Amino acid sequence: MAQAPSTPKSSDGFATTPSATPYTIEAALMHLRETLDSHRLTPSPASLFALRGAVSRLATHVEALPRHARKGETAKAVLESAHVLWASGFHNFQPPAEDVERASHGLHLGWPGIVSAMLLTPCWAWSGAPRLDQVPDWLWGHFMHWVLNAPLAAAPGVADAYVTRITHYIWELAGWMERNRGSEAVRAAGEAFLDHDSTPLLLQATRDLKPYATARGRLVDAIAHTRSGDTKPVALPRTGRSLRVGILARNFGDCADNRTLLPILRNLDPGRVELALFATNAAVGPVESAFKSVAPIFHILPDSRAAQLGLIAQSMCDVLIYASDIAGTTDAFTGLAMQRLAPLQAVLPSIRFTTGIPAVDLRLIGEATAEPSTERLALLPGSGLAFPDASLADTNASLPLATRTEFGLPETGAVFISAAHPDLIGAEILGAWSRLLRAVPGSSLVLILPGSANPFLAEELPARISAFADVDGSRVVVSLDDSRRALSLGGIYLDTFPTSDPEPLAAAVRTGIPAVAWCGGTHRSLTGAALLRELGGAALVASDEAGYIARASKLASDEAGRVTVGAALAASSCGSDSLALADAITGLFERAFAEVLQGTCKRPACAPIHLGFSPGEVETLRTNTLDALQCGQFGDAVATTRLWLQGEPSSADARLLHARALRLAGQTTRAVTYALAALNGNEDAAESWLEAAAALRANHQAKEAITAYETALKLDGTCVDAWTALSELAAEAGHHEFAAEAAKTARELKPDAPRAAALALSA
Repeated sequence: MAQAPSTPKSSDGFATTPSATPYTIEAALMHLRETLDSHRLTPSPASLFALRGAVSRLATHVEALPRHARKGETAKAVLESAHVLWASGFHNFQPPAEDVERASHGLHLGWPGIVSAMLLTPCWAWSGAPRLDQVPDWLWGHFMHWVLNAPLAAAPGVADAYVTRITHYIWELAGWMERNRGSEAVRAAGEAFLDHDSTPLLLQATRDLKPYATARGRLVDAIAHTRSGDTKPVALPRTGRSLRVGILARNFGDCADNRTLLPILRNLDPGRVELALFATNAAVGPVESAFKSVAPIFHILPDSRAAQLGLIAQSMCDVLIYASDIAGTTDAFTGLAMQRLAPLQAVLPSIRFTTGIPAVDLRLIGEATAEPSTERLALLPGSGLAFPDASLADTNASLPLATRTEFGLPETGAVFISAAHPDLIGAEILGAWSRLLRAVPGSSLVLILPGSANPFLAEELPARISAFADVDGSRVVVSLDDSRRALSLGGIYLDTFPTSDPEPLAAAVRTGIPAVAWCGGTHRSLTGAALLRELGGAALVASDEAGYIARASKLASDEAGRVTVGAALAASSCGSDSLALADAITGLFERAFAEVLQGTCKRPACAPIHLGFSPGEVETLRTNTLDALQCGQFGDAVATTRLWLQGEPSSADARLLHARALRLAGQTTRAVTYALAALNGNEDAAESWLEAAAALRANHQAKEAITAYETALKLDGTCVDAWTALSELAAEAGHHEFAAEAAKTARELKPDAPRAAALALSA
């Protein structure tokens, strides 16, 4: 094995600092470049050892530079090489203890000691790193690049260490940006922050990200308010009009967030919500077309920021929802979220952690996944997530099913599958998967990555899993195939931790594959678990790694059992209740906007907005609805059942009466929606089928209405209204013989019924 170049040592064990000259620095830089290139081409323990030696040699020469040399070409060349070194992944791993100790020892040397330390050790691994105000102003930009350089989370705990370390620096920089944003040093540090995207590593951290988000939000807000163009929207009274809801996204193309948002938008009540969609970029395709079909207003924003702000402001939205990530990105789209573009601004449950952005008022979130946030929480039922729209999820239905041979899998043995986004596959879950493979002999793991993923992962992930628990790398297959087709391999689906990926999990259970989830204490770790619990799969949810492995192992050993479990989950997922979420979201926004009009507080200091009623209140609403229907006050009945559905969006009883009120008020299309939704879990209730049939008939869907009436009669053959309606429909269609038989049956069951008597007269 190659040995690192030796350097003179002082009595305390640290390298001495000989007089540095441009020539010695140039030679050290050349040696570093050569060694780094060699390590990149053929990475190995030996090449890494040689690279550490080259870095140590350069650091020694840097430490010997005089402080006045900071403006020379030598310092510039060293810092340029440092950026290349950081980008290479050299700081992915815990450095040797002697390098960390040497970094701390060299701080008294001034900037040469700091730069030397930035070469030797990553910020996340050095608890003694200097604060920003201890670094020379001219070095701030480079220093923040070093601080924020995100490592590969190659070992458990690295992501947590990184988040902990950068949170302090971001908070410190935010203070400087607020106090002295005109400073060249502050601007350079701010630009370094904007250049970095740490989202993948953040999502692999197990710790609560609210402290980080709060610091980041403060910094982004300070940066954004150095620019002009703020708007001041006015909250307008709502008397006699719908709530204007705008949705702003980077695009409305085919991505997980959009596939889960679309079914909710399709179920919004156009009588209550006027919808407008805004995208910063076009995404031509079936998904964007589907979004255009649900919104009367659809805009692709112009390129100019001022024009973007103006167009959104002209739309006069009461509520503006940010439908793309603004919690972990620092692009121009996030810059829009720093502005006050509507009286009430919100983010969706798909956002993985709190934004920290002052201009975001509400965070829609499932009750089962709620966590402390910088926004006020608006609580949705359950997970708060809709299943992906089935019409979009089945685009590959015509392709041939995947086979074990195609994926290089043995003909026998359990198959574990994950189609999680590669950003979510960190050290913690890789370690758990490797130990699961060891616990289940003969099993295999298939990781399905998107086609856009780095092909390097196809080799890197199996190697990392193998290193964790001495597992044969051939048992891990990484494919860039389409996950919707690869799921036909069957097996057991594995959710990720500490950040769940609920969209592919939902796709898996929809196809009949049982899934296992590992939940923690944060929203992002609870979403997959909450979905499984909603589907009756609470037994598949673990609270720690041991439970996760145990549940997956049990499914692997019981083929018949996992088929049964998978079928039950699939049956439940078919009843995914997007209508309930649409009603709940509408109710939450109506209540929150009413508070805006009243001038009451809408920030996190307020209690979460929760839509619910006591049993007594529900009974009062039911009684009032029945009274209104009996008196022919159908508009009042619609208003009362809408209020009822705000508190109980999944209530079959409320939906049934709401459907009846809508039908009698002449809103037949919407009546069909609620009547069919009332059948969820009530397929054995003749009354529910009867109301569905009446709504379908009123909406001129005679064929479907006949089927519903017949179903009601199968459940209750004495239903006079069903026989009467079938007689009327048969007569309208010219089937007089059947009409007469149905009329006769109705009269025999209830001779004094008005409609039956009318049938007798017509006969």
